[in-house]
Amino acid sequence: MGGRNARIDMLKGILIFLVVWAHAIQYSFGYEYGENFECFNDGIHRIICSFHMPLFMAISGYLFYYSNKKPAIVIVKSKLQNIGIPYLTFCTISLLLFNMSAIRDLDWTNILGSYKNGFWFLTSYLLNSLIVLTVTRVVNNRNCQYLLFSVIGISALFIPGEYLYNTHAYVYPAFVVGYIVNELEIKIRIKKWMTIPAMILLCGSAFYFSRDLYVYTTGISINQDYKQLWIDIIRWGIALVNSVCYIVVVYSFEFNGWLSDALARFSKCSIGIYCLSMIIQLVVYKLMHYVNIAIVHNYILSVVMAIITIVVCERMLWVSSKVKILNVLLLGGRGMFGKQ
Repeated sequence: MGGRNARIDMLKGILIFLVVWAHAIQYSFGYEYGENFECFNDGIHRIICSFHMPLFMAISGYLFYYSNKKPAIVIVKSKLQNIGIPYLTFCTISLLLFNMSAIRDLDWTNILGSYKNGFWFLTSYLLNSLIVLTVTRVVNNRNCQYLLFSVIGISALFIPGEYLYNTHAYVYPAFVVGYIVNELEIKIRIKKWMTIPAMILLCGSAFYFSRDLYVYTTGISINQDYKQLWIDIIRWGIALVNSVCYIVVVYSFEFNGWLSDALARFSKCSIGIYCLSMIIQLVVYKLMHYVNIAIVHNYILSVVMAIITIVVCERMLWVSSKVKILNVLLLGGRGMFGKQ
């Protein structure tokens, strides 16, 4: 793939803003609001969380198709450096900021838990990349590869959440679908008339994506409860429909000038923004609890906080990219202008 894909940059740039906004809604309105997960009852939060992480993983799978043309050892080395090092760095920062008691008491369960379940999207990406890499190297027939992908996805549903973090099984199908869409060169034919219906469906998520459809509330494993399968199917169905709707809406608009440039920069360091923004927002969240501040729920404030957070993160990462050791630790050595 020559150069960066501007449309994918737009998709990722807006999507990472939505991720930061969802976290802002969760952490902006006081300790009790956050601790009780009242955000799960919030309409905007429901809309965003109905599709944002599956779509991010689908885009990752789509782009991994290009990486998978390289030798296996090159891919493994690249992913461990570009994803693994930042993951360990951000998990360590999070541990030092929010779980010093575990270090002080040598509580290895909590210490290791901070790395196991920290910034889960990155571990899911590494795991999914390894699965696709292995399957495509071991099995030559494409149809057999797809069958094996399906078997792995179904098998993951029988693994209890304590052994396989629920979110890994949740986003795995999205990664595979993204990979296959690129491999088969499937194109979405977007017409102008689709924009309004797509917007209506997305906004409707506030009503039909319920609290019980969050993977964080109901998990995903059907090991002991086969009724869970119906929840999983609905959850994936909504994620698929809303992802397509999001793509239709974004592709219907032209982004030019400073906004286009900003979204491209956010896209280039989306992984760093994802991790760093969570740390910054959690620090603010803890400080609000410490000084006993509870802010009245309003979307203007959460949007402003999300904009400030994402801009601060992008600037911090840009500065870090100029310092060799920080570039390696926070960006995996790719800098701000690395490949997608």
